Amino acid sequence: MKLVLVRLLLIVAAAGLVSSVGCGAADKGKGEDELSFGRPLASIIQPPPDSPQPADPGKPGVWEKAPGLEPAGRLLVIGAEEDSDLAPLLLVPSRWGVSPEIRDQARRLAAAGFLVVVPDLFDGVEPRHRLAVEELQQGVAEERALALIDAAARRVRSDPRTSAEKVAIFGSAVGGYWAYAWARQRPEGVAAVALDSTMLEWDPRALEGCRAPVLLLVGGASSIFHADQRRLIAEAFDGAGIEARVEAVEGAGTDLFDPLATGWSEDAQQRAFQVLIDFLKEYRE
Repeated sequence: MKLVLVRLLLIVAAAGLVSSVGCGAADKGKGEDELSFGRPLASIIQPPPDSPQPADPGKPGVWEKAPGLEPAGRLLVIGAEEDSDLAPLLLVPSRWGVSPEIRDQARRLAAAGFLVVVPDLFDGVEPRHRLAVEELQQGVAEERALALIDAAARRVRSDPRTSAEKVAIFGSAVGGYWAYAWARQRPEGVAAVALDSTMLEWDPRALEGCRAPVLLLVGGASSIFHADQRRLIAEAFDGAGIEARVEAVEGAGTDLFDPLATGWSEDAQQRAFQVLIDFLKEYRE
C-alpha cells in the first residue's frame, strides 16, 4: 500500500502540473473518465483516530480505529444509538472507497434497522478519479483486505446494540469480490451475503465454500448480466450447493449503487435497496 500511495501522489502531482499549464478546460461534471483540471484525483484523509470521530458533521456515523491490526486501519460505524436489537451488517465499499456516497448508503441501511460497519480497504484515501481508483485497487493485498473485514466483524459482534453471532455482508462492485472471498473463508460466521459485482468467477469450483444464502443484484439493462448469463450464474451457484437468487432490477445498467457509473439510475437504486433490505432482514439471525 505504501508503494501505491507514492505512485498515487506522483499521479496527483503530474495532474497538478498539467492543471498549472492549463488550457481553460472547465469541469464537465461527474464523468469518471474525464480528468477535470483543478479537481483532485484523490483526497488523503487523516490516519485512524485513537477515539471515535464524527465522519460527517451533523450526520450519524463515526470513524474508529480497527481493533487488532498493524498497521492500524479504520472503520466507519453507523447505527441507531437508542436501539438494542440491531441486525449486524458489514458493508464492503466499491472502487471509490468509503466515499460520501458509500457513507450515505450506510446511513440508509442503518435507518432500516442495521448496525453497519464499513472497513476502509484504502486506508484513508478517497479516490476522485479512475486513475486513482486503478492504483488503489491494485494495492489492496488479500491478506490486508480480509484482516480489515475480520476487524469489522469483531467490532460489530462486540457492540451491545446487537446480540447476533452471525453477520450479514454486502459488497458493491469490487467490494462484492472481497465480501464473497471473506464469506468463503469465514463461512461459520456469516448469516447472508449480498453482492452487486461483475468480478466473481461464475464457476461452481470458484464459488464453493460459502454456506450462507446469497443475493446477486444485477441491472436488468446490463449487457453483462443478460437473461442467459443470469441463468448460467444461478446454475453455477446451484452446482456449488449454495442457496442463491439472482435479482434483475429493471431500468439499470451494470452498477446499481455507483452514481458515477454509466447507466446508473436513482430510481433503480431505490428499488435495488428495497430488494437488498428485504433479503437481509429475511436472513437476519
